Amino acid sequence: MANIAVQRIKREFKEVLKSEETSKNQIKVDLVDENFTELKGEIAGPPDTPYEGGRYQLEIKIPETYPFNPPKVRFITKIWHPNISSVTGAICLDILKDQWAAAMTLRTVLLSLQALLAAAEPDDPQDAVVANQYKQNPEMFKQTARLWSHVYAGAPVSSPDYTRKIDKLCAMGFDKVKEVAHCAQGRFAHKLLNDLMENYSSALRPVDDTDKSLNVTLQVTLSQIKDMDERNQVLIAYLWIRQTWHDAHLKWNKEEYDGLEVIRIPSSLVWRPDLVLYNKADDDFSGPVDTNVVLRYNGEITWDAPAITKSSCVVDVSYFPFDSQQCNLTFGSWTYNGNQVDITMGMDSGDLSDFVENVEWECHGMPATKNVIMYGCCSDPYPDITYTLLLQRRSSFYIFNLLLPCFLISFLAPLGFYLPADSGEKVSLGVTVLLALTVFQMMVAESMPPSESVPLIGKYYIATMTMITASTALTIFIMNIHFCGAEAKPVPYWAKVLIIDYMSKIFFVYEVGESCASPFGQMEESESFHSPNQHQNHNQNLHPKEKPKAPPPPCCPDDDKSAAFSLTFAPCVYCSCRGTGGILGCDPKLVRNVEYIANCFREQKATCLKVAEWKKVAKVMDRIFMWIFFIMVFLMSILIIGKAP
Repeated sequence: MANIAVQRIKREFKEVLKSEETSKNQIKVDLVDENFTELKGEIAGPPDTPYEGGRYQLEIKIPETYPFNPPKVRFITKIWHPNISSVTGAICLDILKDQWAAAMTLRTVLLSLQALLAAAEPDDPQDAVVANQYKQNPEMFKQTARLWSHVYAGAPVSSPDYTRKIDKLCAMGFDKVKEVAHCAQGRFAHKLLNDLMENYSSALRPVDDTDKSLNVTLQVTLSQIKDMDERNQVLIAYLWIRQTWHDAHLKWNKEEYDGLEVIRIPSSLVWRPDLVLYNKADDDFSGPVDTNVVLRYNGEITWDAPAITKSSCVVDVSYFPFDSQQCNLTFGSWTYNGNQVDITMGMDSGDLSDFVENVEWECHGMPATKNVIMYGCCSDPYPDITYTLLLQRRSSFYIFNLLLPCFLISFLAPLGFYLPADSGEKVSLGVTVLLALTVFQMMVAESMPPSESVPLIGKYYIATMTMITASTALTIFIMNIHFCGAEAKPVPYWAKVLIIDYMSKIFFVYEVGESCASPFGQMEESESFHSPNQHQNHNQNLHPKEKPKAPPPPCCPDDDKSAAFSLTFAPCVYCSCRGTGGILGCDPKLVRNVEYIANCFREQKATCLKVAEWKKVAKVMDRIFMWIFFIMVFLMSILIIGKAP
């Protein structure tokens, strides 16, 4: 505030406190703000007026341009006066508007307001209802003003009959302030209702000309989505339905009823439009609740009624749980055509200002459209209003409870290939994972409506179950290879080259003690412990009695030192026999037994080598399919979830 305004208001504030005139008229002023920008005044009701004995509080705000602009003053205490608003306390006084002068002071304003209470100006009113009562029914005005002064300003009451009636109402549990405020209009409202209903019929359409249509304005407020039953395709919503129309037979002159503009009466007393929800899916065909209607003096009727509706809604679950739904609420008259009752929209969309958020669905709007339908049975148009509820499912719950467990379980399928075949749990793991996914798939199927369109999460489950089934089948095939015994054929040459030599290095499959620098082929070097003739002997029955006799070699070749089953004869049998007089000098039975033992070791070594080769082939195939299925799981998850809108 400017310095000049502060100095001026301080001086005027002291002037009011010290003035004998203000003290005599019981005028007070107090500080509210320390910087003198807001004051609180109090004036007493003038004598010989309806306001006598009352104390009226004032709110005074000092503008920054004071004293060149007047202060802003209003009544805090409610008062019944033509120049003072009975609702806001605004004042219609010339010196507070265009007749203000910089020479006027705060004391002048307070004295003028007190004088205004004694001399009202109904021709320049602030409250038109009070002004009309002041001019047309002065006695009623005085009685009402006196009642308000008693209730709000603490003025004494000179009517014992009034005091007795008010005390009786308070004893019944009614609020004293409300009853006093409305008692003046109560008997007029009762008289008005009797006059309106004297020759009124709620069975007929309330129009002056039956050839004209009656306009009904519809406005729907969505309060809450109580449930969305996807399986039965039913939406349960809590709505506030407002219908507004004009009744030509329910009008009155408010001046004849003490300025009474609005009354509230039971809706069953008046004609009501038969608007129904066309796509209702409830067994109970009852309409909205029979609440009161608000009736204005010009015949306008407003009917606000809450309703819990069950409407049919076509649910498309193709993208569940990332789906969005559009549910229609279609309202129209059941018996009247468009030439009799025309429906108009109160707003372009449903009102969502009081919407209570749903834990599963987000509401993105509720646009409204008006449709005019011509049915084949009738030539008249039938209008209706359709509200489209745009819903988006909150997918967080389903992601953490359905998708994420499936995603984690699907990664166990490739790990089944990494499980050692000798553990005996490879097939059991695949079957267990398949059963777990089946349980989740059944949970989704129970909540989804039976339709031809498979939900997105259902496709993901089916694809995962197919992949796990394939992995289990491949596991059985690979285990069959792993457990190839001595009766199996040797590993084909192409398999040795492709799988053992190359693929094992690509997928880092090595035996214990083997590295990338020591190929598996070193373990299968040709045995130099026997001659080509002995290879032929090796493929026949090895019993000594069935073996053909052949001259032994000049000396035994070098043993295969790198073989796992190497034998060392020191000294060599053949050499020792040769040193003691030639091979004929040795015991032939001893020679045959030693040769039989050596051949048994050679065959055992060859069998073990063959089994090891098949095991390595199976291990390499396990590793190949493990990475293939890991990539499949990742790509499948990306493709399925990527289809979500």
